[in-house]
Amino acid sequence: MASLIASQYTLVPIEPDPLSIIGLSSIFATINRVRRDFNPELQVIGVVPSRVRIARKRYMEAIEEINQGYPDLVLPYIKDLVEVEDANMSGSDIFPLQHHNHSPTGSS
Repeated sequence: MASLIASQYTLVPIEPDPLSIIGLSSIFATINRVRRDFNPELQVIGVVPSRVRIARKRYMEAIEEINQGYPDLVLPYIKDLVEVEDANMSGSDIFPLQHHNHSPTGSS
């Protein structure tokens, strides 16, 4: 909550699954409480569905459900890519890894 109090803007990442969607209302309740009690200038930039597997119908259905609840806030989703996982494992950014054979160390 301290980060929300100190911020002007916030971005809400969410994985498109039922438990995350349920938790979204709690996140917005916290944001509204921070606005009311501490930081009336806090603005939500948007909700970003992340780790989306577009081949799975339930992910796309979940994004549609998020869109119905927060129509003006949902931003384009971030696909779940092997390169992102490899970058996390290697502690680097995604861009150098796109040119290698998906090795966590970056070597071919």
